Order: sequence, then C-alpha cells, then structure tokens
Amino acid sequence: MNGNIESETLLDIAKRNFEVAKSIYEKYSNDDGMLNIVAYHLQQCIELGLKHVLETHGVSYPGTHDIQQLINLLPSDWLPVFDKIEEAADTISAMEAKTRYSKGYRTSSRNLTKVCNLA
Repeated sequence: MNGNIESETLLDIAKRNFEVAKSIYEKYSNDDGMLNIVAYHLQQCIELGLKHVLETHGVSYPGTHDIQQLINLLPSDWLPVFDKIEEAADTISAMEAKTRYSKGYRTSSRNLTKVCNLA
C-alpha cells in the first residue's frame, strides 16, 4: 500500500479497511460485538472501492454510504463486474449504520462471510 499521504487514493483507504477487518476477525472471531466492527470495516472497504472506481473514471458521486446508490452511477456495461455486490447492496449498506448505531444489533456470520468474500 502507498505510504505517501499526498498520493493516497480511496482504494488505499479501502484496502486498509479490509486489513483492519481481517485483523479484528482473526483476534475476535467469537466476540459478536467485535464482529459488528468487522462488518463496518468491510462495508467501508466496498463503499470506498466503488467510489474509487467512479472517481478514476470521472463519475461524480454523492457523499453517501448507500451501496445501491453508488452502483446506480456505474455505466451499464460495468454492471456485470459488480452484480454480486449489487445483489447484496442492502445487506452491505445496513452494515454501515446498524453496526454503529443499533444497540443490540449483531451481524450474522452468514452475512459477514458473504460480504467478506465480496470485499
């Protein structure tokens, strides 16, 4: 990963979120509360990855965490590349807010595995 902050990209930040998610998962795989943090970082990884793709292709995007909204900005010929992410867009988007703001919410291990594979 790039260590120069001046040339940092959204992809660099996405990759760091993925590494953080992996690290937390390896250490706290049996802690439901910590798995919510893993889910949050996986969501950020996918969101920032999509924003990087849009940005590098000159597509403006809003300040949103909504994965479907970002996918809707992709040219239609790109959609096959992102079809699995689009299928899980609602689940991925929910990981951003629910894991941070909903007391008692726990992400399911099934969703966590699915999103990790997509990231």
